[in-house]
Parts: sequence; C-alpha cells; structure tokens
Amino acid sequence: MLTLLMIVTCISIKADPIPLGPPDIGDVGMPHKAPTILPTADYTDGVLSIQSTFPLSDVTVIIRDEEGTLLYTYFIYSVLGNSIHTLPSSILSDMYSVELLYGSFHLIGYF
Repeated sequence: MLTLLMIVTCISIKADPIPLGPPDIGDVGMPHKAPTILPTADYTDGVLSIQSTFPLSDVTVIIRDEEGTLLYTYFIYSVLGNSIHTLPSSILSDMYSVELLYGSFHLIGYF
C-alpha cells in the first residue's frame, strides 16, 4: 500500500480590513451593536479585495484621491465571498478612499 503525504504551506499577508459605511457617518461608525452585513475591503500590495457574506450584483468600485478626484473605477457583476482586483500601479501612491455603489447603497472607506 502506498501512502502519500502532502504538506501545503500557505503564506498570506493580510492588512486590516477597510471599514465601509455610508459617507455621512464619518468616524462615528454604525449606530447599532448588531453584527454588520455590509461588505468589507482589504488593500495589500496593489490588490484590492472586496468581501461580502451575502450576494452583491452590479457593484461599481471607485478609487479617489484625498481631494476627491476620481483616480480609477471598475465594475463587478457579482460578489459573493471574495472579489480580487489588481489596481494599476500609476494610482497607488495617490489612493485615499474606496467607494462601493450597488443597489441603493453608497459605501465609502478610507485607507
């Protein structure tokens, strides 16, 4: 009998999640204590990752600089779990905020 042992090592460097919320709440946060079902975003080494525990469709992702100037935008047809997008290196030094627009939601997070 032949036994095969396979060891897989995964190394993952993960940044702290970027909290996303309505643009008008600022630093106050969500006004409730229940667990949130809002999507989250992570940014590490030029890769923006959007996570959602519920299905999202027709999501527009907008990256802006500190003055609010549009740097980059892209469209995601469907998100459930994790959606990963590599951003162009030309915008990385000026990135300041990420916005998600889907349905009637407009969420924003700051780097």
